[in-house]
Amino acid sequence: MILLAPMKYSIFFENLTFSWSGKRLDRCRVMADREVIQWIKKVHAHTQWTASVCSGALVLGATGLLEGHIATTHWAVMSGLHRVGASPEPAKRIVQSDKIITAAGVSAGIDLALHLVAKLLGPEQARIAQLMIEYDPEPPFDSGNISKSEASVVQKATENMKRLAIQNPKNVISISKLLIRRWIKMVVRARRK
Repeated sequence: MILLAPMKYSIFFENLTFSWSGKRLDRCRVMADREVIQWIKKVHAHTQWTASVCSGALVLGATGLLEGHIATTHWAVMSGLHRVGASPEPAKRIVQSDKIITAAGVSAGIDLALHLVAKLLGPEQARIAQLMIEYDPEPPFDSGNISKSEASVVQKATENMKRLAIQNPKNVISISKLLIRRWIKMVVRARRK
């Protein structure tokens, strides 16, 4: 059974929820969308696993589900995990904490899929799936992780990521909504003390 989430951001497969951020850097819009956030929280209560790929971890974080958990995400938004109460694991492509599983950048999505196939159907089925898609990566360069990349490559990639974020005007509005909600949450917590 497949159910589409509000705004087509997530897919629910019986006991498993996948959350992703959509094209480009629209994750800010998703994080600011109360309907989606509430839907993910509601569905998570009934999943066997809740998983995210790339910056989708920040979407899970916006729900509060990552608070107190270890997680990974794309290197460019790794610091955002602290802001949602998670402990970043930047050296790992897949991180599982209880029933939440996060994957690093988009290429780690295949690793996550194989990880889940192994959990659901066993390691042999995961190996069969890996062979069927001929997943045997041999990248031409060894700069697929920030810890392996030269400083100049990291700097230029960071500049490119910032430029992409600025090109999406919807992010400006969404970030404002997120900051206001965070401020309100902090005030409410302070008043309770």
